[in-house]
Amino acid sequence: MNILFFCPDFQTFGKPNDLDARNRFLNKLSKIYIVYHSTIISFMVISSLFYIPQCKENNIVKNQKEVCGLPALTWLPFNFDVVPFKQIVYLYQVYSVLIVYQTAGLLSFFMFATLEHLVLRFNHVGDMFVETLSEKNPVIRRQKFIVAVKYHQAVIEMGNLVNRCFSPCMMVHISLTGPFIGVAAYTFLTKIPLDTTALMIGWMISTFTVCQGGQRLMEASLNIGNIMYKVDWYNLEADLQKDLLLVIIRSRKPVYLRAGPFGPITYSTISTILKTSYSYVTLLLQTM
Repeated sequence: MNILFFCPDFQTFGKPNDLDARNRFLNKLSKIYIVYHSTIISFMVISSLFYIPQCKENNIVKNQKEVCGLPALTWLPFNFDVVPFKQIVYLYQVYSVLIVYQTAGLLSFFMFATLEHLVLRFNHVGDMFVETLSEKNPVIRRQKFIVAVKYHQAVIEMGNLVNRCFSPCMMVHISLTGPFIGVAAYTFLTKIPLDTTALMIGWMISTFTVCQGGQRLMEASLNIGNIMYKVDWYNLEADLQKDLLLVIIRSRKPVYLRAGPFGPITYSTISTILKTSYSYVTLLLQTM
């Protein structure tokens, strides 16, 4: 699968120099990610079987009727702790876990690959500006500059399109991650269950993957303003200097991956999530 070729319009503005190399790297990384994510989910599902003796003992001591060996606590209006009903419920839960968590993990990586495409595009825009402003012929330089500006606007619009498509999903993801990791961390500190630990690790890595992509996107869009340090702008004609100044001013407004009202997704988002998780852990330790 060619991850970075989902937006293959390279006819108008050309193809980024590092696209093929980056695509090969992400293809390899995607295989590693799928194997890791599948291993995490499989371990989470299978580990529930390890706690059957402990669950049965707790049922006797606490006079409970919990059905043991299921990936998730389940209540039904009838007794299903018999063959084959328990096995059917178990298989359904395994199927649901695989579909939900595997899909969520793959979407996180797809989002990261999408942001990497935008990063390559912004880097290409910067290279095009440097090449354009190094042109000796003023007429050709002006023509190339117009093309570079249009390319810059097109990449910014790509970023806006990504936000319109994925911002609601990112909002749900970020809003749930803090409480989820907090509850999972509390469970880990009190019981150290294998299934919850595996799920917490997988969720945190998926979240970090998206945040890293968002951070790189912000930095790449800001780097367009650094072209002033790569060219002899003082030798350019006055009107081109003014136009270049407008490009630099526009680049001061970075392109973000946004999570709705929660704002941009960057490394600072990880800090916010960890603070929220810590608050939940503290609350649970004081009340439970």
